[in-house]
Amino acid sequence: MSKIDRFEVADRLGVTTRTLRRWNNQGRLVPFRDATNHPYYTTNQIENFLMKGHKIKHRIIWTSKHLNKTKLETLLSKYSKEYLLLQSSNTSLGEDIQLSRIITYALDYQLGELIICKDQLINQQAFEILRIFLKRFNVKVTSID
Repeated sequence: MSKIDRFEVADRLGVTTRTLRRWNNQGRLVPFRDATNHPYYTTNQIENFLMKGHKIKHRIIWTSKHLNKTKLETLLSKYSKEYLLLQSSNTSLGEDIQLSRIITYALDYQLGELIICKDQLINQQAFEILRIFLKRFNVKVTSID
């Protein structure tokens, strides 16, 4: 049985430690306590919680398929492996499958963070529209040029 601290659990679930505390008070996800009274969770406990219907919030990096390989490697090394990489071809945004996935995740409240590498992907006006839309779903949006 591995012990997982509240910071890692919050990170995995895409919530804040304050949300974990609220879930504890509601009895939804109650941590165990070690000898020094510090809270911890177990892998089984988190899996059971997820099976009961809590949805993990995705973290997405969205880029163009035509992005410079060096820039892509730098981007991926900067962010953890827990980010899902979506790459779009240079087609119309209205027909973009990856954008449709992003919108679907947001509508299902399954999107926690979106990092957009705008280079060869999206113009500033479209980015602002998307950012305002996602803000309504509490999605953190970051632009990288």
